[in-house]
Amino acid sequence: MKNLNKSNNKKPMISIGVPVFNGQETLAAVLKSIVEQSFDDIEIIISDNASTDDTQKICKDFAKKDNRINYIRQEKNIGGAKNFEF
Repeated sequence: MKNLNKSNNKKPMISIGVPVFNGQETLAAVLKSIVEQSFDDIEIIISDNASTDDTQKICKDFAKKDNRINYIRQEKNIGGAKNFEF
């Protein structure tokens, strides 16, 4: 995975939101697909809706390897629509 340096303070051209709840089955494949795109001027914002499976571990592992990923875990389940809006 790419590990880009965010020290340049330049805002990315594209923001990709990834709302997720208990996504352990498909999340790694989704994130792998996003980070491997040839266009890399992106930020990836993951909003974890208080998942109870391995979603948090998967997100943290990807965020450690790629500085473009911003992982946010909701303290409690706020519902699908609100997590998407977040």
